[in-house]
Amino acid sequence: MTPEPVPATTARAAEWIVAAVRHFDHTVGMLLPAVFPAYARVFHPALHNAEPVRWRDIAAANDRTMHPLVQWALINPPLPGETSHPETWGRDLRSLRERDGLWDEEPPLGTLPTATITSLAAVLTGHTGTPGRCWPAVWEGYGNLAEKWREAPRFEMPGRGMHLLSGPVAAVRFSLSDSDCRPLHPSLWWPADHAWCVATDVDLRTTYVGGSVAAIAAIAADPELEALPVLATDPISWTSDTINPRA
Repeated sequence: MTPEPVPATTARAAEWIVAAVRHFDHTVGMLLPAVFPAYARVFHPALHNAEPVRWRDIAAANDRTMHPLVQWALINPPLPGETSHPETWGRDLRSLRERDGLWDEEPPLGTLPTATITSLAAVLTGHTGTPGRCWPAVWEGYGNLAEKWREAPRFEMPGRGMHLLSGPVAAVRFSLSDSDCRPLHPSLWWPADHAWCVATDVDLRTTYVGGSVAAIAAIAADPELEALPVLATDPISWTSDTINPRA
């Protein structure tokens, strides 16, 4: 059974992150403290007939290039009748219809899929000395965030108000949603020893992890995850993909 987190008693455990992130520079270091020796970008899978589809397979099918700064909209060339306006693509709006035989559900925006966060938590549990104590935080703006989590202590990340919870690392698998049909997982989580940190922004279809070289290598090597190494200085906006064409 997945353990359930509880609201933290104060938000003091988040102070180190708030102090360390860069404000509004639209890099990985805006989401995670730029204090770790290594970072990874974990790609939320698309789905086809409820089975996960990796970004690299979608890129290959569309003759696009998979790379650490790739953007979802740019590995899906527009079909007839779809917009190709870069600003629309950049916002990752639903301008792209399903691709027959390739994917029928886009990678989830703003939250890790349950299977992916389960695999990621399993890897990271082995790279902390405090697996029994973790601090999950969730963005206050989710419409499906269950009411009881809205009473948890609050802290400010760049442009994102967060509620802080507490529990073991395994508790990040617990859905914070008020609906069984729409799972919701933490936006930010880290262990008590600060060995690593995980961030999933509401506007992104990928998750970023900072940690030790060994932890990031383990994430990249895990067969259940699709991840590539990045730097804390790498951009996270849609314009970061300068390799794939926009039309």
